Amino acid sequence: MAAKHHTKVYCRQTLIGGNYGLLDTDTFVPNPDYYSALLWNRLMGKVVLGVFNSAAPHLRTYAHCTKDRAGVTLLLINLSTQIQYKVNIHSTAETSLQVGEKKVHKKKSFAHSIKESVSWVGTKSSDVTLSREEYHLTPEGGNIKSRTMLLNGKLLRLTETGDIPSLSPVFTNLNSPISIEPLSIKFIVFPNFNSPSCR
Repeated sequence: MAAKHHTKVYCRQTLIGGNYGLLDTDTFVPNPDYYSALLWNRLMGKVVLGVFNSAAPHLRTYAHCTKDRAGVTLLLINLSTQIQYKVNIHSTAETSLQVGEKKVHKKKSFAHSIKESVSWVGTKSSDVTLSREEYHLTPEGGNIKSRTMLLNGKLLRLTETGDIPSLSPVFTNLNSPISIEPLSIKFIVFPNFNSPSCR
């Protein structure tokens, strides 16, 4: 919405201090949201692509041209405490994401499923690389108030020398379904998809 209204810059957080600081005020260790902001900075380019989401309001979707390289980066944010979304990518002239949602109970049973859709306009550029990059951020132990973030199931902690840990993706077959757990964030880079806006 901000892009449609020609907003050039949006600043949501402070570096240190307040309730939204990216760094802990006492130790200067990154707070969990630091890592989502860092991935946004590394992956999401300046060109915003239109996303049409008819799924439940708990699933937020954003698409940008990938920063400094070919492709499109999709960001999924699952705000639901119980619903796990399944997303399938189909390679067509109009790239479409079919989103199925499943309600997850604490005992990992599924109550129902509903099919919805999310789409953006783009094309598949090549069959050379048939994988996508996934960066799945989750709170430790599923506790949304946790001070520790996991990337693809691995704890994100500063290295022994105090450096930011490597934020390595999981490479996944392009045609395999995408899932996003409740209360989690997933950046997905599709290097083989492009939009006319990204050229």
